Parts: sequence; C-alpha cells; structure tokens
Amino acid sequence: MKKVLHLVLTAFLMLIFLSATSLQAQEWNKEQLEVWKVVEDTWMKWEKLDIEGAMENFHEQYQGWNAEYALPTDKEKLTKRFNMMKEMMKITFWDLNPARITVTENAAVVNYYYELSFTMKMGEKTKDVTYNGKNVDFFVKDGGSWKLLGDFTAEEDND
Repeated sequence: MKKVLHLVLTAFLMLIFLSATSLQAQEWNKEQLEVWKVVEDTWMKWEKLDIEGAMENFHEQYQGWNAEYALPTDKEKLTKRFNMMKEMMKITFWDLNPARITVTENAAVVNYYYELSFTMKMGEKTKDVTYNGKNVDFFVKDGGSWKLLGDFTAEEDND
C-alpha cells in the first residue's frame, strides 16, 4: 500500500489539486510565469483526475524520480499507474509554493514546496493521506510549449 501511495505522490508532484496557488510575494518575469502556469495547470488536471490532460504537459521522453524508487519512471509507466489509481483516490487538498524558477531560451528549472492530501479507497477501507515535500521540475520548450522533461520529488517524513 505504501508503495502505491508513493507512486501516486510522484505523479501528483507536478502536480495538481483543489485550490489555486499564487506566486507569493516574489516578482516573476513573463517566462517564469509561463512555466509556473504549466506546473499549476498540471496539478489542477491531477485534481480532476484528468490523466490524459495532465500528461499533455509531459515531454515524450519524460523521466521522473521519487526518492523511494530505485529507478526513474517514464511517461508511459506513469500514465498507466495514474489510470490504475484514479478509481481509488480523491484529492482533497493541494497547495504549491514556488521557491525558484530559472528559465533560459528553451529550458527551465522550477523548485517548489508542495502539500497534497487525498483519500485512498481500497475495497471497503478508506485512508486519508497527506504528503508534503520539495519538488524540482525540468522543462524544455517543445513546439512552442513548455513540456516537463523530468522531475525529482523529496518527500518530508510525515510519520
């Protein structure tokens, strides 16, 4: 069960839930705001369990890694995992707080803190789960759109 929950977390890092977030008190330029909008859009789609919509923001060569997994995962495997999980979960809350956004001509790195709460249903049992931690997303500009090429999630110990 814990491994399944961590799979869900990995994907939801980008991602994607109930309340809109702001860019806090920091000043961001147009390019930084464009990239941050993709991060928030992905989380909003995850909240709605719109897996197909969220995955549109992913590059075809995406590689993501959670600190608990031995190896990164790719777009195809992540899509499969989320489609399996969407019948078992309900997002109840999410919040994102950007720390740094660096953008070059066609690459970007976004560091942010996330909080995610959801309810998992396994048969007749339900469990409320909350995760928070740090995420770093790596984007490339592909065909004029920012696409998530890779990410890494570091979850805080919630025990």
